[in-house]
Amino acid sequence: MIRTALDHRVPVFFSRRPGEPAVHVLWAMCLFLFSVPFESIRLDQSGVLSVSRVAGYLFFAAALTSPRLCFRRPSLPIWCLVGYFYILVASVLQVSPGFRDDAFVRLTVIIQVTVATWIISNLMQYQRFFTSAMWALGIGSFGLSLLPHLGFGGLLAAGSDERVVASGFDPNVFGSSMVLGCVAMVSATQGRGRVWWHSVIAWVLTLATAYMIVKSGSRGALLSLVFGVSLTALAKDSAMRTLVRVSIVVAAILGVVILVLESESMRTRFERTLQSGDLAGRQYLFIQSFEMFKERPILGWGPIQNQVELLPRAGMYYPATLLYHSEEIETHNLALGLLTETGLLGTIPFALAIWFGFAGGWRVRSSYMGIAPLCVLACSLTYNMTFNGLNRKITWIPIAIGAGAYGASSKRRKRVETPWNTLSNGGEYTKIEREHAMPSLPDSDSLGTSSV
Repeated sequence: MIRTALDHRVPVFFSRRPGEPAVHVLWAMCLFLFSVPFESIRLDQSGVLSVSRVAGYLFFAAALTSPRLCFRRPSLPIWCLVGYFYILVASVLQVSPGFRDDAFVRLTVIIQVTVATWIISNLMQYQRFFTSAMWALGIGSFGLSLLPHLGFGGLLAAGSDERVVASGFDPNVFGSSMVLGCVAMVSATQGRGRVWWHSVIAWVLTLATAYMIVKSGSRGALLSLVFGVSLTALAKDSAMRTLVRVSIVVAAILGVVILVLESESMRTRFERTLQSGDLAGRQYLFIQSFEMFKERPILGWGPIQNQVELLPRAGMYYPATLLYHSEEIETHNLALGLLTETGLLGTIPFALAIWFGFAGGWRVRSSYMGIAPLCVLACSLTYNMTFNGLNRKITWIPIAIGAGAYGASSKRRKRVETPWNTLSNGGEYTKIEREHAMPSLPDSDSLGTSSV
């Protein structure tokens, strides 16, 4: 393993490095990201407090103790999200009075996740924070997969389908909540300069979690896991290590296929989709959502009002929808959710934030971030094709990681004249580069520890 000048023999979680936020910010961030997969678990009967919300408040309080580093100038993707927020405010003001209270609740949720995205995007520009974040997400996902085994959940029967879920979770949300951490953990351990046994641990935890994803019966979650893990083959490395990685990815995908074939419920669901195009009624939601968008293409219908309007329209073509939903129904697709809620004016800045995240992820493939930003963003877009996670943290955390990658790549391009692909140590600065080639850079191994 390549070590830099700042690699001391002090435990990573108990020492503060020059120019980084305080250690308690690292702990609070890890606690928050660990809790993200448990977002649907409520702590009170009203459903207001959740595990991840309490951890989020603690994280925000910790970030306030390092304001110059945690609340630095936002990168371009964050500014795009700010633009989306202003359009959302305009959309909320035009909803009918009967839906305005619920719409304002949605607005407060978006404020909270936008601020959290801003803070995390800044922290991702420090190598130690980035690596810890990926592991926190992965261990959280593995912990969520253990809940049904520990008795916190069970079998959910819907017709001929039998799906295993944790208590308080919808099966699709349960599956998607486990996927993000698996992809983050595996992708962060791939590429040049990584420790091989870290990769082994990540693969073992991911395959163990994949078993529960299959049991959840979520086709979208399973496909997003396969897609996200497959992208790790793009990580920059030597030819031999790349060949080994591709072989492991193929073996892991074959293992998932075997699990699907052994699961009667999941196999039946895929057969129905391939033979008759059955998407559990989503195809009717997609058609009607697009019709609603065409009726109000500029500013949309507004939060909550779009869901209430969609229910009877979809119910005319798929009556089973009315059996499970009494007042409103989601579009079950992120793009259609944005289009019906805020129209083109809100969808465009949100899409640009994701696009810039992909651009930043592509630029930092040779840095300590590796292929992880690309993998988590692609994974998020995949599982958001079958459900609308606009108000869930598992959609915003990948955007934060992508925004952090964009901010890191932009700063390096401004301050370093050396081409990105010629830096040694997989994109990290070595001691010689700090002392001679780049004497103006601060003595830290992060991309974002300069003056704030």
